[in-house]
Amino acid sequence: MSRFIHRFKAKNEHGLHSPFLFDFYTKGLKLNIPKDDLNLISDYRKFLATNYDKLLVRSPKGEKSTQQIGRIYIKEACGKTHGKIIFKIARYFQSKSILELGSGFGVSTTYLAVGNPEAKIMNIDICQARTQLAEQQLKPKLLLNKLGFVVGNVLDQVNRLPDLSFDLIHSDIPHLGPDLLKLAREIELKIHNESVWVINHIRSDKETLAAFNQLQKLPWVKVSLDFYDYAIVFFRKEMSKEAHLLRL
Repeated sequence: MSRFIHRFKAKNEHGLHSPFLFDFYTKGLKLNIPKDDLNLISDYRKFLATNYDKLLVRSPKGEKSTQQIGRIYIKEACGKTHGKIIFKIARYFQSKSILELGSGFGVSTTYLAVGNPEAKIMNIDICQARTQLAEQQLKPKLLLNKLGFVVGNVLDQVNRLPDLSFDLIHSDIPHLGPDLLKLAREIELKIHNESVWVINHIRSDKETLAAFNQLQKLPWVKVSLDFYDYAIVFFRKEMSKEAHLLRL
């Protein structure tokens, strides 16, 4: 499905009959963000964009290369529109425990942390260099005890996490393909009834989209909201099974 066709078929809040989803769309996703709340995020973006130091980085597929920080940021960092979405979700639900997968330089981490300053955030990324830079830059700004950083394969590291659940999970890994379903099996063990999972890059390739379509059919996935580039998934047992194409 092209972006144009998705836009044509997608609904807004008037296509949502569930009061929970209607309120989430109108009061959560349409929340106005105070400009001052974005200052720290803007400063960190500028630091990365104008940084010409080089790092030996590792891609999700394990490939290594030496690149300028600024170029990596431009190619891979969380976009401003998506960042504001996860900010709003963290603020609306007041998510206190957050798991971020594929956090890279931690740009999306800043949106989540500022969205709810009371949150504790666990970050997992395969690249040690990106993770170290994020840890050095963000821990002093966002409070040392509220951020945790783990380096390694996301699937392996999620499996090794302690026996706990998260209010909000944000996965920001493109081209997962069938591994998205493997990740879903690990996520199932880390959620509670009110958890929310934001999945970015669901249309990064055909295999990932196919996996997402299968994910929507899993019995413990109750509601999926498809915004083309990303999706928001709910697990609330009291909700009917629903899958929506939406636009903002």
